[in-house]
Amino acid sequence: MIRLMRFQRQHHPKITSTHKWALEQSFPSPQMITADLQTDSVGRRPGTRWLSPPQTALLATFALPHYLTPHPENLAQILASSLMSVAQTFSIFPLFKWPNDLLLSSKKLAGTMADIEKEITVISCGMNINTSKEDLAKVDIPATSLAAETGRHFDIEAIADLLNRQFSHDLSLFEQKGFAPFCAPINKYLAYRDQLVTLEGPKRLSGIVKEVHSDGRLIFEVGDKRHLIASGSLHSNY
Repeated sequence: MIRLMRFQRQHHPKITSTHKWALEQSFPSPQMITADLQTDSVGRRPGTRWLSPPQTALLATFALPHYLTPHPENLAQILASSLMSVAQTFSIFPLFKWPNDLLLSSKKLAGTMADIEKEITVISCGMNINTSKEDLAKVDIPATSLAAETGRHFDIEAIADLLNRQFSHDLSLFEQKGFAPFCAPINKYLAYRDQLVTLEGPKRLSGIVKEVHSDGRLIFEVGDKRHLIASGSLHSNY
């Protein structure tokens, strides 16, 4: 039986950034911090931000005081997998864009990130829920939302509660069995699989996405050789 980790939920109508704010706090126990609006959000890559009008996106951070794991690089991927599971409860099946984004209709739906500083581990996500097509058009990359894709309105509070439970389960599973149990569901919905893409990283490479390895690295084929990639950003060549 999996021993679930419990996150106490706290919500802010307005905050600079759930991620940055959590890094500055000292929590006695695991926390899930959500907000209706972020005024100074951050993204996984330096200089990027998660932009969304008030009460249109799921903006969430999971904070773990004194949390130790031998594989911190997998934490953002675990949260992305949890978001996939939550979306699937609504019969919506986003693709996992390695290392930790979700796509719908080849557009960004969600992203995750993780940081460990001093005595706290912080894992965050942003997922467009009810963001309108008009607001999405203002984003500097192709982006979408659950509402834009389905024409339906979603209860963000209910989705936050679903994510709290799902991530509690997934993180507990990760602690007991590592990243391997997440490979099959991620690879089933892996974006760009067997497609030619460009990998931006320490080196710029053109190659074929094969699958996500059991340790979370990307198996990337260049010519007749396969490489295990630990970090980078993928861009479709089509």
